[in-house]
Amino acid sequence: MKLKLLSILLLSTLLSACGGDDNNGTSAPASSNGPTTGTGGGTSTPDTSTPGSSAAGGDSGDCYNNVALYTTGNTYQIDLQGLDGSGAVVLTTSNRYTVNGNASFKGNTATELQVDTTVTSGIGAGSTTQVKNYTRLDTNEAVTFGQISLVGAQGVAVSTTSAFDPALRKPYVLPLNTSRSYTYSISFEGVVATSPSSTQTLKETFLGTETISVPAGRFKACKLSSETTMDGTTTKAIQWTVAEGPYRGLFLQSADGNGTVTARATLLRFNGS
Repeated sequence: MKLKLLSILLLSTLLSACGGDDNNGTSAPASSNGPTTGTGGGTSTPDTSTPGSSAAGGDSGDCYNNVALYTTGNTYQIDLQGLDGSGAVVLTTSNRYTVNGNASFKGNTATELQVDTTVTSGIGAGSTTQVKNYTRLDTNEAVTFGQISLVGAQGVAVSTTSAFDPALRKPYVLPLNTSRSYTYSISFEGVVATSPSSTQTLKETFLGTETISVPAGRFKACKLSSETTMDGTTTKAIQWTVAEGPYRGLFLQSADGNGTVTARATLLRFNGS
């Protein structure tokens, strides 16, 4: 389960780390002015009351608009350490991304982004996960329709299809310290049974940029907080992604709502370097 969560964590980080107006992400502008209004799932509601850090940067425009992450044929790699509450490393994973190009998901044309994850040490060593995410890049937002997960362990592979209803729409640009909320339902279809859909609300806040060090190196990073509410329970988290350079938009580190680091990058590669 932790392996699957790490794969989904990495994909969710990338959903905003792109920009453009072409469905396959091959001929889009490198940045976007961003929407003044928008929708994410059923609703997308600005909330200026949520405080954030005092880090520099007026909005997230330079952080989450790297169209190369969805350009057909590109590949990249993020290796991770998973940590427990004491800070001890409990597993390591190698996560390899491939942009497969245009595909159809439940009647929607999107770009298929595939991530192949292998647990290289610790809990679940040797197990694998493949996740195919289906996202369309519009002018001001990334529209995600769902994903297909294939989890393998001890010679057994289980496939699950997750679909957003309505599609999850995330703008490339969030103003500093301004929250945006998205409400949507997720339905699950598996080889064993189809589960009832569940409604979630995701609230994200761009907290600015700061320089952090992880085993992969020292980077200027974008800091984004999130709150996911489902069945009356809210889970808080913080994610950092690379803010500039050839790895812009790639995952660096995550923490829980208390600020305890839960995962960090040990290796970053884009198109082999």
